[in-house]
Amino acid sequence: MLDDVIREVCSEVSGDRVLGDTREIHCRDRWFTTPKFLESAGYAAGRLKESGAADARVLKFRADGKTLYGAWRAPLAWDVASARLTVVEPAAMAGTVLADYQAVPCSLVMWSGPTPKGGVTAEVVAVGPGGSETHYRGRNVRGKIVFAAERASAAKGLAARRGAVGVLSDYLPAAETLPDAVFWNNAFNDVPSAWGATAGGSGLFGFGVSPNVGRRLRRVLAAGGRLKLHAVSDTRLHAGPLPVATGSIPGRQPGEEVLVLGHGFEQGARDNAAGAACMIEAVRALDALIRAGRLPRPRRAIRALVTNECFGTIGYVQRHRRRVRGTVAALCLDEVAIDVVTGRAVQGLHANPHSNASYVDTFARRLAEAVWDGRHFNPWRMLPYGTTDNLIAHSTIGVPTIWVGGCGASDIWHTSADTPDRLDPAQLEAAVAYVACYLYTLADAGAAEARWLARHAAADAQAQLHREAVDAAAEVAAQPKAGRRRIAEGFAARAAYLCCVHGKAVRGAARLARGAERRRLDADLLALVADVGELAKELAADVRAAAGLKAPDALAVRSPFRTVSHAPGDRVRPVSNYLGPVTYDPIAPADRAGHADPRWGGPVNCALGWANGWRTLNEVVALTEHETGRPLPDLAEELHWLIGKGMVRDAAKSRRRRS
Repeated sequence: MLDDVIREVCSEVSGDRVLGDTREIHCRDRWFTTPKFLESAGYAAGRLKESGAADARVLKFRADGKTLYGAWRAPLAWDVASARLTVVEPAAMAGTVLADYQAVPCSLVMWSGPTPKGGVTAEVVAVGPGGSETHYRGRNVRGKIVFAAERASAAKGLAARRGAVGVLSDYLPAAETLPDAVFWNNAFNDVPSAWGATAGGSGLFGFGVSPNVGRRLRRVLAAGGRLKLHAVSDTRLHAGPLPVATGSIPGRQPGEEVLVLGHGFEQGARDNAAGAACMIEAVRALDALIRAGRLPRPRRAIRALVTNECFGTIGYVQRHRRRVRGTVAALCLDEVAIDVVTGRAVQGLHANPHSNASYVDTFARRLAEAVWDGRHFNPWRMLPYGTTDNLIAHSTIGVPTIWVGGCGASDIWHTSADTPDRLDPAQLEAAVAYVACYLYTLADAGAAEARWLARHAAADAQAQLHREAVDAAAEVAAQPKAGRRRIAEGFAARAAYLCCVHGKAVRGAARLARGAERRRLDADLLALVADVGELAKELAADVRAAAGLKAPDALAVRSPFRTVSHAPGDRVRPVSNYLGPVTYDPIAPADRAGHADPRWGGPVNCALGWANGWRTLNEVVALTEHETGRPLPDLAEELHWLIGKGMVRDAAKSRRRRS
C-alpha cells in the first residue's frame, strides 16, 4: 500500500505551488505585527479552503500579556506605524539612517515599545554583551541607549532597571558569513529567559543593526567619540488577538484525526512560511487524489493547523481537548526548507520523547528511506526530541509527533536574509511529498498496517538492544575486573529501560484498530513486546557472562526502576500542574533567580514527561538520566523547588489527603 501512496502523491505535489504560497505568506509575515499576522492567517485559511479543506477558518486566542496557555504566558499584541534610527553625532555621520523598519523590518525589535511623539535623542553607551550585571559596572546608562553585543532581549531588563530609554544590538550568529544581514530579535521581555512582551513590562524601544554597521559604530566609541542617535518607534503594545488557521479533509470514521501543524507568523521564508505552505500543498494534493478516486477517502480526518508558535498550539489543545484526544498522530513542520545558497543543511526528523515513545518514530525513518533516498539531494537523519510545536508529543498531552526540520541552526535563521529566493522548488516538492505520504498513510491505517508498523518498531528495539550489548561487552573487555560488575549491571538497567520505552512504542500501534480487531491486535503486540523482553534478558546474561558474573536475576521489563527504600525521593510522586512542557512564566521574576527557564528543552521537561503521579521522584530522575544519557545530580532539587512553587504537585500527598 505504501508504494502506491508514494507513487500517487509524488505525481501530484508541486514544489512551485509550495514556493508560491511561501512567497505570499512571507510577504505578510515579514512585518511580524498583529495586523499582518491576522492577514496571514486569513490567507492560510482561504488557501486551505480552496485546496479542499472543510471547516477552514481562523481561530483567535488572547494576546493580552496575561493569559497562560499551559505554563506559557501570552505576549501582547503589537502594531507598528513606522520606526527609524538616525545618527545625530558625530557630525561626519549626521543624518545616516542606521535602521528603518520600512526598508528592513528586522531592524526593529519585535515588541519594541513606543517613543514619545517626535522620537527621542539619546547618547549611546556600549555595555559589551549586555546580559550580565557586570557589564554595567562603572557605566551610567540612565536616559541613554544601551549598545549590546548580545541579543536585545538579553539586555532589556538590566537596561530598564538602570533607566535606559532603549536597546541597540548588532548581534548575529553568522556575522562572518552574513555581515550585512540583521538579526530578528523576536523576544523582548524584561526577563531574558522569557519571550514576548507581557503586561507590566518596561516598554523600552529596541533596534538591531548588521555586524558591519555595528563595527562602524563601535569604532566611533573606541576612538573616544560621542555617539548620539535619534530614535522614532511609532508602535503600540495592547491586548489583541492571537490567530491560528485550521481546516481538515474529512475521514470515513468520526472522532479521529491525523494532524499536521507548524507555526506561521514569523518573518522568515525558511522559518517558517515554507512550513505553512507545505501544509497547504499537502492538503490540496491529497484532496485532489481523493476526489479523483486515485486514493480512497482515509479512515481518519487529516487536519492542518497553522499556529502561533507554542502559545497558539497549547491554546488549541486547551480549547479542543476532545479533538486532541482523538488525534492518533501528528507531524510538525518547522524549517522544512533547505537554504540552497549555502547548501550545508541536513533535514532532521526529531523523534518523540521517550516518555511518549511511539511506533511513528520507526515509520518516519522508513518513510524517509522510501520517499527521500534517491530523490532528495540533501541528507537527512533521525534526531532526539526537541521542543517547538511538537510540544503536543509531551506525555501530558500525548499526541505522537515527528518534527520535520531544524537540524542545526542555518546561517539565515532569524535574519533578514531568510527570503524565498534562497529556497528550491525541487527540495520543497520532496518535503511536501513526505508530509502528504505520512499524513495519508497514518490516516488510513487499520489493523493490518498497525501490525506492520509494530513489527518494524519491535525490530528497531531489538537492533538497539544488540548495538548497546555489543558496546557494553566491548567496554567490559577493556575494563579491569573491579569495574566489570558496574558495566554489566548498568547494561541490565539500560536494557530494562529500553524494554520500557520500546514496549510503549510497539503497543501504541494498537490505537489504529477498533473493536474486536483492536482486542486481537493487543494480544499480538504484547507477544512482540515479550519477545523484546526475552532478548533483553539474554543479552544482559551475555554481558554478565563476559564480565565473569553469574546469570542475572529476572529483568524487570515493565517497571525497571521500582524503589524499596523510604528516602524522601521515594515518597514523593510528582506530576505537572500544566499541559505540555512548562516554562517558568507563572513564577514571579524575582523568585526565578538561579533557575534556568526550561521552555526549549532540557532535563526538567524531560522529567515532567515521566512524572505521572505514580512514579516516585527517584524513579523520575533515573528515567530522565537514561533518556538524556547523563547524570543529573541537581534534578531532584529542582523538582522539589517546582513543587514549592506550585508548578508541580505531589500526587501521593493529594491521595493521602483524600483518604
